[in-house]
Amino acid sequence: MRRFYSRLGKFDVRFRYLIVVAWVVVTAVCVSILPGLGSVAKNTESGFLPANSPSMHAAQLLNPFQNSNLATATLVASRSGSPLTATDKLAVTSLLARSRSCPTSSPRAPSGRRATVTPPRP
Repeated sequence: MRRFYSRLGKFDVRFRYLIVVAWVVVTAVCVSILPGLGSVAKNTESGFLPANSPSMHAAQLLNPFQNSNLATATLVASRSGSPLTATDKLAVTSLLARSRSCPTSSPRAPSGRRATVTPPRP
């Protein structure tokens, strides 16, 4: 093995300029012929998944609920130390009714059902 590295070193020293020129030529040819990194690289984690994977199927099902043009809001109503009263529930229901009257609103629960007022769990 020592003999191999000795000869390799002598070759590299003897033809150093030719080796540098060869590397420059190979680099220029590769840059001009091979596709750019941007056309091969994936920007998202989902780009590496096959289209029929469960994660991609779940993402497709979730798309209707993720409108990037609209802001999302979560309404949480609670009382400190006691459950919501009938007046509280009426106020929240009124607020939901007013939000539904907006032309771009679509109050939905995460499951896709219409939002409802329920008392908090203890």
